[in-house]
Amino acid sequence: MKSPNNRLANFWRRSFRPLAPGETDEELLLAGLIPIVTLLIGAWVVLGLPLPKCLLHEWTGIPCVTCGSTRALGALSRGDWLQALRWNPGMLVGGVFLGIVWGYAVVVCGLRRHRFRPNLSPPFQNGLRTLIFLLLLANWIYLLLTLP
Repeated sequence: MKSPNNRLANFWRRSFRPLAPGETDEELLLAGLIPIVTLLIGAWVVLGLPLPKCLLHEWTGIPCVTCGSTRALGALSRGDWLQALRWNPGMLVGGVFLGIVWGYAVVVCGLRRHRFRPNLSPPFQNGLRTLIFLLLLANWIYLLLTLP
């Protein structure tokens, strides 16, 4: 019987592999798209263009799961991480995660390394989807309770 450490080591060994012929290079797409979108959003703000309004909040008074993100980005631009966390914790955590993903994508593309392609069992995939859904739901409930 394999020890848990051996199973984990085997999982990691099997999860990194070269791209298959014809397989989409998702890391290359992310490495290019994330900075382009970030620059476009930054230019939008610097040019003083009107910020989009949340239609759900405008029509119903109920904040959506991303409400407060613009104010959180403003707080981040001033270096106020705590205020950004208060405005929308999910956006802050998601932004940090996106930064980590971008860093990974740049490194594996720049160094031409193997890509992370885990082979997850369907129950694990469902559990992961459920966890993400519950985190989004918890963020939304937080926003419902705290946003004006």
